[in-house]
Amino acid sequence: MSDQTTLTLPAFSSPGDLKEFNAETAKFWSDKCISYWMTGEITADPNVVSGRTPLQQFFNGTVTAYDQSQQPTAITWDAFPKLVCHRVLSITTLPGLTLYKVTSAFKNVPLRWQVADSQRMFQDEYLEWSVQRDSKTQQIKSVTYTCEGPEVSQPHQVENDV
Repeated sequence: MSDQTTLTLPAFSSPGDLKEFNAETAKFWSDKCISYWMTGEITADPNVVSGRTPLQQFFNGTVTAYDQSQQPTAITWDAFPKLVCHRVLSITTLPGLTLYKVTSAFKNVPLRWQVADSQRMFQDEYLEWSVQRDSKTQQIKSVTYTCEGPEVSQPHQVENDV
């Protein structure tokens, strides 16, 4: 017998895990915004994205069941904007540790963030994530990542929306 726990996500959370969404708005957000967009990107649906081949390396967790009993994997990417790292920081990587040092051109911390905020292209690796932990062991059970997709910039009308 297998020890796999294969489940789907019941729904995608609201942006920033907002609690202000009513049930109808939360369902709309999950089904019609995020799930629809993800499935369209994965299948290269021309109604969602044009000129792309299917993205077979991804899956929609609300549609495709996945093994939730897998051992945790260390997250090694810190999501710091890559262009800022290359232009502003020198990076030293040691086993289990990444050290960032401001280069001599940007010793002034506020200037470093002025550079980061000066052009949107510097935010090439925007990412948000949330972690769900086991209440007894505090081990991470799941990590949900989200990035800025078209739903951020496209207005969506929902009755009684937030």
